[in-house]
Amino acid sequence: MDRPPYEGQFTYNSDRDMVLNVIRKALTAKLRVLKARGKWDAYRFYVARYDTMLGQPCRQRSPEEFLKDFRLPGLNFQGKSRNLTPVACAALSGDAKMIAKLADMGHDVNRSVGPLPELYIFEAKTPLMLAVWLGYRNLAPVRALIKCRADVNAVTGFGNPLLGFCRSPQAVDCLVSQRAEVNQQVGSSYMSPLGLACCWDAPPELIACFLKHGADVNPKLNGLGSVHPLANLAISSSISPTCLSSAALLLDARADPNHQYTPRGVWRGRELLCRGVTALGGGAVPLIVHYFAESSTTPLGFACFFGGPELVDLLLARRADVARPNLRGTTPLQLARSPAVLEVLQLHLGTFSI
Repeated sequence: MDRPPYEGQFTYNSDRDMVLNVIRKALTAKLRVLKARGKWDAYRFYVARYDTMLGQPCRQRSPEEFLKDFRLPGLNFQGKSRNLTPVACAALSGDAKMIAKLADMGHDVNRSVGPLPELYIFEAKTPLMLAVWLGYRNLAPVRALIKCRADVNAVTGFGNPLLGFCRSPQAVDCLVSQRAEVNQQVGSSYMSPLGLACCWDAPPELIACFLKHGADVNPKLNGLGSVHPLANLAISSSISPTCLSSAALLLDARADPNHQYTPRGVWRGRELLCRGVTALGGGAVPLIVHYFAESSTTPLGFACFFGGPELVDLLLARRADVARPNLRGTTPLQLARSPAVLEVLQLHLGTFSI
């Protein structure tokens, strides 16, 4: 939902027009079904995203239009604890004027919505998180929320920081100028903003922006999702067109290609449990279980695990240790399964056996 199909590269503009027409028909049909079924959170979400998904300017609605379009009983409507609030609707639709009006009426601009997994909102997020995550093309709602005292250092229930949800350098600049902490690490995840951005394959210009503001390329690792930023980039290394450039920026900034996460306490227990499941489960074990079982490996280990040959090649060129074991005793070489990765390893190391 954060990358509408029409923003892709098309050989012919007529193809883009055709895609837009398909999206318009699909959205209209989806809204009709959601309305008939009374799925109001999903309905309001897609109404809010409608203009952006079709490449149209964000509308600044009158109070009457806002209530009608979002099927709200009144501007004072709050809904249940996780429902999409009027402030969230305004933030997602890019309606800066409505954000200001709702704040003046006493709405809490920091009230989280979610989790709403059917909308890919897997943990509770504040309206400002939604604005920088999905509304990054338009910073007006971001500035409006900040002006209404939205917390620029808010975190999710797991501890994921707002700054890490930014999709554009401009959003990072805006938040940091308002004292967002670029190296914030709290909560269960203990994930840094840079680390979180790397999880979703942040492009090089965004990585460069974090580095400009002093982001730590070797943050302390101590939590549920706490692996090295380079390791997080490896997650999408087999399909990402920008992963290599982003990784090079981190390495040039002295990111350690041999940095390892050592889980402790409950996270150590999680790793041991996942090891047991992989040992007993054979080939039917989900990838996420294998991931946690091997989570103490290096960025090179993760690149081998996720099958990114170009990233493996880059890390080896930057002196990543192919024989460094994780706590399970597994080396990056042993985590490699993709033929393309094995070919790269063979080119660097010659004949080898796993």
